[in-house]
Amino acid sequence: MSSTEEISTDRMRTHHRWLLAALLVAAFTGAIFAVAPRPRPFRQITISADGYQIAGYISEAGDPHGVWVIFVHGNRAEGQGHVLYRRISGHLPAAVSVLSIDMRGFGNSSSEGLEASDRILDRTGDIEAAADYLGAEYGVEDIQIVLMGHSLGALQVLKAGQSGRYRGVISIGPGDFRAYLGDAASRQLYAAKLSAATGIRVADQSIASEGPAFVPEHLFDPCPQSPTVLVFGAFDLEESLRRAAGEIPEACASAVRWETIPLSNHMYGTEWEFLPWPLRSAASWLPVGLLLWNLNHLILLDPV
Repeated sequence: MSSTEEISTDRMRTHHRWLLAALLVAAFTGAIFAVAPRPRPFRQITISADGYQIAGYISEAGDPHGVWVIFVHGNRAEGQGHVLYRRISGHLPAAVSVLSIDMRGFGNSSSEGLEASDRILDRTGDIEAAADYLGAEYGVEDIQIVLMGHSLGALQVLKAGQSGRYRGVISIGPGDFRAYLGDAASRQLYAAKLSAATGIRVADQSIASEGPAFVPEHLFDPCPQSPTVLVFGAFDLEESLRRAAGEIPEACASAVRWETIPLSNHMYGTEWEFLPWPLRSAASWLPVGLLLWNLNHLILLDPV
C-alpha cells in the first residue's frame, strides 16, 4: 500500500470514528430529549414596577404557603422566551410555585421611558415589584421566596438579596462587572449588547456609573443577609464571578457557597452554534438537566 493510500485510509477511519461518536451523542441526547418532562403551565400577568409595566409568568403549586421562586433572565432580547429560561422555569419542582419576569425592556415588558431613566443597568426594582405582587395577590411572605437569576439576572438577584428579605438567593453564572469597567472599549461593547437586547440606546456612561454596584466589594460587603448560592458551568465565561471566590470576605463564608455544573458552559449548550438547531436542542438537555438537578436539590432537599 502506498503512503498516499495509507493517509487516505487513516483519514477515512478518523472520519468514521467521528461519525460514530456523533451518532452516539445524538442518540444519547435524543433519548434524554424524548423523555424530558413536559414543562409546567404558566399564565401571563402584568406587574407595575417603578412606573413600568413588566410581564410576569406565574405557575402555582398546590400549597400557597410553600416556597415561591422568582426567576430573572439574562441579557437576551426575548427575556423569559429564551429556550434556557423556558427550560429552567418550566422544570422547577412541581411543589414550588414560580413567578418568572421579563425585566423592563426585555421580552414582553415595556421599554417606554427606559432610555431616559437614570437606572439602565439596575433592575432590582422589578424584583421587588414581583415580590410585592406575590404579597398583595397571594399573601406570600418574603421568607417564602427564593430569588433565582442567570447572568445579568444573577447579578440582579444578588443585589436584591442583600436586604435579607428573602428565604435565599440562587445566582447562576453572575459576571464580574470589573471586566466591563476597566476601559471605555469594554463598556461600549457591553452597552451595545444591552442596547441590542432592549432596543433602546444605552450609553457607556450609564454602565460606568451603575456598574460599580455590581462588583464583588459591593455585592459581598456587607455580607449577604440571605443564604446565597453561586452556580457556575465548568466552562463558564472568563469574566464570570467565580474567579473572585478568593475575594469574598471570610465573614461571609457561612452565608455564601459555590456550586459547579459539569459539562456546562454559560448558556448550558442552548447556543452551541456549531450544531444545527434540532441536534443543539437535544444535546443541550444534558447540561440543562445537570443544572436542573442541582437547582431542584438546592430548593427542596438542601434549601438555601
